[in-house]
Amino acid sequence: MVELKDNERIDYMYSDSLRIIQDKTAFSFSMDTLLLAYWAKGLIRDRDKVADLCAGNCAATIYMAYFNRAHYDAIEIQDEIYSQAVRSIELNDMENRVTQKELDECITNAENNIEKLLTAIELAKNTTLKTED
Repeated sequence: MVELKDNERIDYMYSDSLRIIQDKTAFSFSMDTLLLAYWAKGLIRDRDKVADLCAGNCAATIYMAYFNRAHYDAIEIQDEIYSQAVRSIELNDMENRVTQKELDECITNAENNIEKLLTAIELAKNTTLKTED
């Protein structure tokens, strides 16, 4: 069972099939969230990889993932909401298809990849190709 923190509750989406952890004192998902996810899910194929930026507590991501087998990266900047998303993904047994990431982690990974790319470019510039006459 997923642990709830102070001021949190579990709400239901799509009847009792999907559950989402939300803070009682903060913004909660609304019909707009579900409408956006409803229309977006129709464009997502099972083999797709989807990035959900500013994913919040993953309400839209979890809703879309319920209807297909695509893989999702949900990215959120706020620590508390990130925590709700991680636990909501677990609550819906979607850990194998939905990965929640904090924005700082994404920035660090991007910086590391850029550094690797720049190193590879520098090595390539310093390497001369030998050709046979």
